Amino acid sequence: MAAWYPMAGCNLYNVSKAALRWLAIGLAGEIAQFGIRHYLVEPGFFRTGLLDPSANIAGTDKNSRLDAYADLNLTIKTNFAAFNGAQLGNPVKGAQIIYDVVTSSGVAAGKELPELPPLGSDASAEI
Repeated sequence: MAAWYPMAGCNLYNVSKAALRWLAIGLAGEIAQFGIRHYLVEPGFFRTGLLDPSANIAGTDKNSRLDAYADLNLTIKTNFAAFNGAQLGNPVKGAQIIYDVVTSSGVAAGKELPELPPLGSDASAEI
């Protein structure tokens, strides 16, 4: 979903997701002639450690931060902490669905699926 919604303070993450989306769209035209199919799963929010304040964000020297970003930094930190562990998606179930899609088994058996399937109820509703 990050490729679809700009979020102040998360632009580098979001643009990387958008770049992958456009790469997948372009790649589809190149590999179709070889009978190769591909999927780019566009997940919603899953309960992983991504938003854990201590997990992924390297500390910075407080003196090197721009004062103009102080409010935004605090908002992001507060929102991530509040949302951490409360995401809708179950990563174990999500991984199983991805496996099913790739192998055309389980929940994906016999179904025609889009090349860019949303994963999770929030992604399905928003994308």
